[in-house]
This record gives sequence, C-alpha cells and structure tokens, in this order.
Amino acid sequence: MPVANRSARRRTCIGCRERASKTDLLRVVLSESVVIPDFHQRHHGRGAYLHRERGCLDSALQRQAFGRALRASGPVSFVQVEQAIPGNSSTTNLGSQSGDEMSTQ
Repeated sequence: MPVANRSARRRTCIGCRERASKTDLLRVVLSESVVIPDFHQRHHGRGAYLHRERGCLDSALQRQAFGRALRASGPVSFVQVEQAIPGNSSTTNLGSQSGDEMSTQ
C-alpha cells in the first residue's frame, strides 16, 4: 500500500470546523498552560489546527475550542497565537478576566 503524500493530509480547523490540508493550517500546541504556534509542526504533544485568519481565531476563542482540542485542565493563555495571526486583537469582546486567558470547562 503506498504512503500518502504528507502535504495531502487533512485536518479540521478548530475555529470554522472546515477540513483543509495541513499545510494550509497553523498547528498549535499546549506548553505549560500556554498555547503556542508550531510553525514547523515539530513540537511534541497534542496539537490542534487553525486557519491563519482572524475570523477562525475569533470563533475558536468564543467556542473555547483551544482548551477542548488540546485537553487543557485549566485556564490557557493564547497571546502567542494572537500575535501569529494578523488582525485586530480578539480578546476585547470575550469577557475574560485578564484579557489573555480563557478557562476551560
């Protein structure tokens, strides 16, 4: 059985829930309660995928998708991911206490 081309692998965006090629999505991982972008897809651990668009980031934050997808057990900071995606800051409308953390349920 031939091995599929790695660039053809598809993942689901945690923001818009659409499937796309891994190369079209930004992988993020959880490292000590901080969600960090994994540009080269080499960090260890559970990863989640997100389009590099502000709308997908906003949707993921509103749905608290980072904590669920990464199986976080407490509040997580997503500031580094916000900085990696161009556009206005999305935390101002979320009602989180510190502006950079969102608790998971």
